[in-house]
Amino acid sequence: LNIATGCFSNSAQVTVTIHPNIPVSIIIPSSSSTTFCEGTTSITLTASPQIGYTYVWSNGLTSPTINLSLANQSASYTVTVTNSVTNCSATSTPMPITVYPNPSAPTISPIGPLTSCAGNPLLTLTASPNNFPTYQWKNGIVNVGSNSPSHNPASTGAYSVIATNSNGCSSLPSNSTFITINPTPATPVIIPQTGSPLTFCQGGSINLSATINSGSTYQWLRNGIPYISGNPVNITLSGTYTLIETNSVGCSSQTSSPIPIIVYPNPTPVITALSTTEFCADPGASVTLQATPGSNLYQWTCVSPTLPTQPASSSPNFIATQSGTYTVTTTTSNSCISAVSNSIPVVVNPLPLASITNGSATTFCADPGAFVTLTAGPSGNIYQWSTSGPALANPFLASQNITQTGMYSVLVTNPITNCENTASLPVTVN
Repeated sequence: LNIATGCFSNSAQVTVTIHPNIPVSIIIPSSSSTTFCEGTTSITLTASPQIGYTYVWSNGLTSPTINLSLANQSASYTVTVTNSVTNCSATSTPMPITVYPNPSAPTISPIGPLTSCAGNPLLTLTASPNNFPTYQWKNGIVNVGSNSPSHNPASTGAYSVIATNSNGCSSLPSNSTFITINPTPATPVIIPQTGSPLTFCQGGSINLSATINSGSTYQWLRNGIPYISGNPVNITLSGTYTLIETNSVGCSSQTSSPIPIIVYPNPTPVITALSTTEFCADPGASVTLQATPGSNLYQWTCVSPTLPTQPASSSPNFIATQSGTYTVTTTTSNSCISAVSNSIPVVVNPLPLASITNGSATTFCADPGAFVTLTAGPSGNIYQWSTSGPALANPFLASQNITQTGMYSVLVTNPITNCENTASLPVTVN
């Protein structure tokens, strides 16, 4: 309709064609995962539909399929599909692909070759870096330890380690370190000398031994401290004894079970006199000799002059009544006998042989000037007279003129020993 003229005209026919949307998608194999470790597998992305189309992937590739396997290929992938006839295009839903990088191969310290002994806890291999969740140690191709950045080798071989990170991705094996593990001797068993007790007195001994292996050396310990080398050894001291065997390649055994040895000390008696050791031979006179320290039995002996050995006694005291040099040996409750003690000389001085000699008859008449002379003996002593009658004018003279009836006694004293004796004589004056 023309507005100005009011006239109608016929329109031309236009044909419009609307093409359907392209059902674009990315297809992956059913066995594939979109998350994996680099180098362990790969994934193929396939654009759909396939025939009569061109493709542009988000990484710029234009093939209908792409293969991904590297860590730097992690991304969210899309594909744009264009109909070659209609030139219509569609872009797929993004598909995220994650390829985790593998850890670098760890290093091992110390670097071999190394030599150690079986069971030696001091040889430890350590992987670096040491902060991965798990580690797999290998001796050659055999797995020997896991989950720890360190490992204690148990046998000879070439050791390597593989580290696995938190994504479960494993490194290549480290360079190998060759370890030689030498055998360790079996724990020795101490063999006491046949028939010998493990307890004995000072001065005794016992031989300890173990099975002898060619090329081995033997270190004995007393109370845990190195004491003596050899096999067998002669033991004379108390202690707890153990043994370590070292073989020809320098590997040492575990310490043996202990053997306790008890050496009882021999007593050392000392004699002490409880009073003077020089005295006069008065009736009942003696000196008590005492042995210390206390013991079980005491054997007293007079060695000069030789007197009969006294029977063993449980008393530490001995009563000496005779001159001589005395010693003692003691026996403990463990039957250990002492050496001879110090010697104690005892001197028992004899009493002087007091006597009175009368110069004439001791019975006489009271004539004017009559007397009897009494003389004390032996000579060379000190004298003191006493009487039952009138006192003497000078009682210290050796000779006395007696004129009166009485019992006359003289005390004779040896001036050197001060030992005393008495003699008496009656005088009768009619």
